[in-house]
Amino acid sequence: MVDKAHQDSLGLSLPLRNSALWFHGFGNPVSTLSLEETELGPCPPSQIRVCMTAAPVNPSDIIPITGAYRHTVKPPRVAGYEGVGTVVQADGSSKELLDRRVLPLRGAGTWQSYVDCDPVWAVPVPDDIDDRLAVQGYINPLAAYLMLKQWPVRGRRVLLTGAGSACAGLLAQWAFDAGATEVIGVYRSQSHVARLIKLGVRPISIYSTMEIQAVSLDTDIVFDAVGGS
Repeated sequence: MVDKAHQDSLGLSLPLRNSALWFHGFGNPVSTLSLEETELGPCPPSQIRVCMTAAPVNPSDIIPITGAYRHTVKPPRVAGYEGVGTVVQADGSSKELLDRRVLPLRGAGTWQSYVDCDPVWAVPVPDDIDDRLAVQGYINPLAAYLMLKQWPVRGRRVLLTGAGSACAGLLAQWAFDAGATEVIGVYRSQSHVARLIKLGVRPISIYSTMEIQAVSLDTDIVFDAVGGS
């Protein structure tokens, strides 16, 4: 049964309904996504139900909708891979998660009101981390961590493209922590320069082609998030 106290706090009455952003085919997300409301069915056995409070919009959410990953992503499905919410239904050994904020990883798409997921993949969120930070705690940090693990940077000069991105910001900080001698960041928008300097990154405009070429000659490792020439 859906947690009654949670229903009352939201001013809801049975049956609960779920709103979700679906894509039934591939295409431009603006025209392909549709907001659909359905009656909320029972939570599958051995899973927990999470009432979502926040979800970010990342390129990793948008790109699959276009069909770029059609070999692994099959519509129809709910969009979104990250988010945070409160557990409103849990049984058995998962009852300790009830009323806890979690990141429901590997569940159904996160761009909906409720997400059902395996409790093994529900990551509890500490009380001192707010929702705005918690929703950024999965894809970008994990990607940056694994990149630095796969390609160690100790004693190396590192070049980042797409340096204004959240993932590049993590790469820069953790590269220094891992012993990189210098981190250079290629940015597109001038608005990123102050933040890059604060992180200790040497900023270079994407339009400074000759400077990028010169720096590349003395760079030990490049983490390229842009591609192309």
